[in-house]
Amino acid sequence: MTNAPAPVLSPSRLAILVASRFVLNSVFRIAYPLIPFVAARFVVAAEAATWIVTIAVLCGLTSPLGGWFGERMGYRFTMLLGLGLTLLGVLGAAITPSFGLLVAAYGLCGIGAAVFQPAMHAYVSTLTSYGGRGRAIGLVELSWALAGIVAVPPLMRLVEVQGSTTGAFAFLGAGLAVATLATLWLLPSEAKRETGRAGNGDMAAVLSNPSVLGLLAFIFLAISGVEVFYIAQPVWATDRFGASLSDLGTAAFVYGFGELLGSAASAAFTDRLGKLRAATVGFGLAAGSFCVLPLVSSSWAGYLLCYLVLGVCVEFAIVASLTLASTVQVVGRATVMALTLTVLQISRAIGSQLGVPVLQASSLLITSVLAASLTLAGVAIALRHVQETERHVLHDIA
Repeated sequence: MTNAPAPVLSPSRLAILVASRFVLNSVFRIAYPLIPFVAARFVVAAEAATWIVTIAVLCGLTSPLGGWFGERMGYRFTMLLGLGLTLLGVLGAAITPSFGLLVAAYGLCGIGAAVFQPAMHAYVSTLTSYGGRGRAIGLVELSWALAGIVAVPPLMRLVEVQGSTTGAFAFLGAGLAVATLATLWLLPSEAKRETGRAGNGDMAAVLSNPSVLGLLAFIFLAISGVEVFYIAQPVWATDRFGASLSDLGTAAFVYGFGELLGSAASAAFTDRLGKLRAATVGFGLAAGSFCVLPLVSSSWAGYLLCYLVLGVCVEFAIVASLTLASTVQVVGRATVMALTLTVLQISRAIGSQLGVPVLQASSLLITSVLAASLTLAGVAIALRHVQETERHVLHDIA
């Protein structure tokens, strides 16, 4: 009897994954501009309203669940589970009568996304060749920038017109329902995975790989540096240029457009450059842009141009790093992706607490040097300790 051929990630299947990530990312990107509305709607302080963002980030630390379920139950099943949990959270957010329940609903959305993402990356990696991996993951990650540019503005306009978040969350819920049905009916289950301790999601076995440890250290330091610099930008721009909220919204749009270009560039060049080289070069360029921005931003237009370049470099580096993570260990790939996403969230949380205090105690240039030092330390670790195991496996087979 002839075995059925392994499924491949056709353009239509890739489009389903991009659309699913687009809706998931829209749920989270809309939370940031919603904070003032939520504060007024539920009569809470703005600091309290930020919990809709904070709870989603904290629940993102449950990402290892996505790896655990993915290795045991299958990647497509785990993606369906993540989409289902997020759909429940969005429906809860649409009808909630209280702020506490809204926070709980966003927490459920955070868990759903945390379960979905590592399984999705492992699914994409399983259904694509090593040589086309960067293009596939880069195209999927375009959804992050597209959500900020395409989805958030009209959804915020709908909230403004209705004076309620119900309509916006209803649209997001409908999108998630369609994504769930498309995943169930149109995406095939991945081919049978390799077995073994790591393949069954054994965390200790995965962490015994020096390349995995090097990857996690690289991600932690590099993203911490990015977040230190990024979180200080609105405060510095407000003081330096007297930027209004509208101006900061323009800056966010410019940065989002840079993210879109960075994702596209990663899709185009990561495979050609090599996954490790693309990730380290990307973060190296980002570190350089940290130090250049405060020196050349003598006008608002100049600042926006630098901010655009920063968005390109950072997003290129992050997407290339996710592609790199998919190659470090073939067996137990979902667990590696889950650990990578968890460390990314932790580093963002820590970096976001450092940036503004350092800026207020010194200057943007000092903040830039600190951010660049952290990022370059991560690059040095990656160059010394991280190997693309999948590439070596394919070379040995050849």
